[in-house]
Amino acid sequence: VGCKVLPSGIILDLPLWRVQWVELPGFQNVLNVWQPHYTHMFEAVVAAPKNNWYFGHLHLPGGTESLGKEGSGLDWRKASAMEPSGLRTHAPVVGTLMQVREVARLEDGRLRLVVQAVERFAVLRAKREAPYTVADVQLLPDREACAPHLARAEVALADAAAGRAATATAAGEAGGDGAPQVEKGA
Repeated sequence: VGCKVLPSGIILDLPLWRVQWVELPGFQNVLNVWQPHYTHMFEAVVAAPKNNWYFGHLHLPGGTESLGKEGSGLDWRKASAMEPSGLRTHAPVVGTLMQVREVARLEDGRLRLVVQAVERFAVLRAKREAPYTVADVQLLPDREACAPHLARAEVALADAAAGRAATATAAGEAGGDGAPQVEKGA
C-alpha cells in the first residue's frame, strides 16, 4: 500500500491534499486534520510502511470548498478543440511532496500530523478526484541544488569536446589515422 516511486522521479498514486495555502521544500509544519475525506486519506497514508508516508500538497484557491467546482479538477492534459493546449483547469498543478513524520490520533477523530516538505512536483495525470485526489506526479529537481553539478558537467563536456578536437587535429597531422608517424631511415 502507498505510492510507488520510480527511478525516473515519477511517483505513482500519490494522494493529494488540496488546500488554500502553499508549502515550500525544507519547511516543517503541524497539520490539524478534521475533514472526513482528508482524515480518511491520511489514515491510508500512515497505513503504509513508515518510510512511504508521502502525500502531495497542492494549492487550491478557495481550499476544500472549491473541490468539484468548475476549473478545480486536474484534467489539464485532456486537450480538446476548445482548448488545444490541454490546459482546462485554473487549479495549480505544481505542488510539494510531503512526508508525514509523526501522527497522533485525537479523541474527537482529528489527526495531528508533523510533516516535512521534501521536494516540488508537477501533476502528470489525475487518477481519481473522490473521496480525495490521487495522481501520478513527476518530481522537479531544485535548480539551486542542481546548479553546481550542472556547472561541473558543462565544464567536463567542454573539456571533452576540446579533447576530441585536439585528437582530431593530431590525427590529421599524423596522417589521418591517428597513429604516430615514424621517420624511416634515421
